[in-house]
Amino acid sequence: MDNEEKHWEEITLLANQLFDRGDYEKALLDYKRALKLVEKLNEDVQNCLRLKIPFMQMYIISCNNLAYTYEELGQLDKATGMFKRAVYYLLHLQEEEHLNKNELYTAQRRAVLTYTDFIDKNNIQKQEKMQLLEQLKLEASKTESIK
Repeated sequence: MDNEEKHWEEITLLANQLFDRGDYEKALLDYKRALKLVEKLNEDVQNCLRLKIPFMQMYIISCNNLAYTYEELGQLDKATGMFKRAVYYLLHLQEEEHLNKNELYTAQRRAVLTYTDFIDKNNIQKQEKMQLLEQLKLEASKTESIK
């Protein structure tokens, strides 16, 4: 698992260099590879926790990298999908008992702010933001009722 984390870091750094040079198509391919690696890590959350692999942060970084790359390529629908994916991933992790809830909630807030900033920046329909906020309220009420 440690090798997968290092491999993810290497691929992500390479993709970042490509992105910074404006080679978005090549960066996109590497960011997709990085996401696949972190998805594999997410199949074994317990070992990631035991080994202190920041799988949650890695997943969010991968989604955001893809989203920003899609944005640069003018593919706003795909960018929107990646930001949503990050938010819903974090909502799904609420069911994971062994996670630090404060860390999870902080990541959720950051992901929502990143997504809503993207919506505002790109003049995407405000309905998109309202749907997200409604979903978050629903998830929050579920969490509160479990406590």
